[in-house]
Amino acid sequence: MLRSIREIESLTGRLEANRILRQAVEECGAVEKVTDSKLMNICDVLTNNRIFHVEWRLRRMLARVVGDIIGKISEKKKWRIIGKFCESRLDSAEGLQLLAEAASENSNSAIAIGEKILQHIITSTQPQAQWQLLRRWPIISNSLSSGIDYEYIMELSNKSIKRMFIIANIIEYRKQTKKLKQLLINVIKDLKHNSIDKKDNSFQKALIAWMDKHPSISISPLKLKTNQNIDTFKDILILMQKDNIFIKSSISERLALSLEIETIEKDLINATGQYISHRSKFSEGRYGITKNQVYQTLSITPDDYAYSMILNLLNCIDDGIRWGVAATLPTWWVKLWNRNDALNIIERLINDEHPWVVREALQQISKDQFLCQAIASDHVISIADNNIMRFKNEGWAIGELIVSRRKIKSTSLFV
Repeated sequence: MLRSIREIESLTGRLEANRILRQAVEECGAVEKVTDSKLMNICDVLTNNRIFHVEWRLRRMLARVVGDIIGKISEKKKWRIIGKFCESRLDSAEGLQLLAEAASENSNSAIAIGEKILQHIITSTQPQAQWQLLRRWPIISNSLSSGIDYEYIMELSNKSIKRMFIIANIIEYRKQTKKLKQLLINVIKDLKHNSIDKKDNSFQKALIAWMDKHPSISISPLKLKTNQNIDTFKDILILMQKDNIFIKSSISERLALSLEIETIEKDLINATGQYISHRSKFSEGRYGITKNQVYQTLSITPDDYAYSMILNLLNCIDDGIRWGVAATLPTWWVKLWNRNDALNIIERLINDEHPWVVREALQQISKDQFLCQAIASDHVISIADNNIMRFKNEGWAIGELIVSRRKIKSTSLFV
């Protein structure tokens, strides 16, 4: 928690978060003696404080702390404390999101929260809560008696949730080679039916390439009528640093595909309970690693090819890659000399189907008053408003989106 607070960019934000944490410890009488009930009371105070809801990294780390504490309450007679804490949060999007993150922290926290609440979360209309549980499916599935229905997965309209459901299935069958291979063949064929969709097409190629990296489940390219030459992300970075490599090959497509494969691998590792993060941004988790890879990519991309590179990254199904594009906005903005190209990328980001991508784009714009003047037209604000309303109707938490949108509008002189 303290490490996450130290990573807050705002000095006043770091100071205030530290004050609130210290005050919560004092108010709950946990300065000298710490008990399970006192720790849960501290969690209750912190999760009800606005400061811990305006910054997603802080909110995420607080949820992990809650999960860690819940998981260490070993006496079943004390689980009524957990039940009381959870039940008061089942009626809000933010509460479901927090409980999902807490449950996925470790197997003990999932067991303590219990199947009834987990079932409520995974069947709720809160997409982010579903995503959080799927992200750590091996931990969560042990506390749920029912599995995942394949037909339900393929009918999902939210591609990010669908992707995590598919990865959860890969994890479930990973020790059953024949079943896993058949599952992936079925998924790839179903995605192929919708090959006109660029994100589905990208995910299909990434799954085939991922299978080819694992001999026991590799399939003949002819069987699926495809033929791919896949390089690793590191290999492509080396190629990119050579002269005229962009002229010699479609390097941007190859790199976007390699990133899709990288994120599949990392999500599979993350699902087992390992917390992976970039060394400079512990609180961002796997997204921090992906952001750094996107940054590396765009930093060495020649200006003339930056636009095509970004477009290929935005066609990836993994929302972490698209979020990485939004988070590195200052890096690529100066590379796009054509204003229409730059504004087209901004519109793509603000019109993204995933609220985390939109939120990050709005936050990056709101940090720079010059960007606000250059970007914040009535048209762009209208796109943001429509998307925020859509996210609200879908059940996502939209507090940070609204704050960033207001900041942009108040900063711009022309909106």
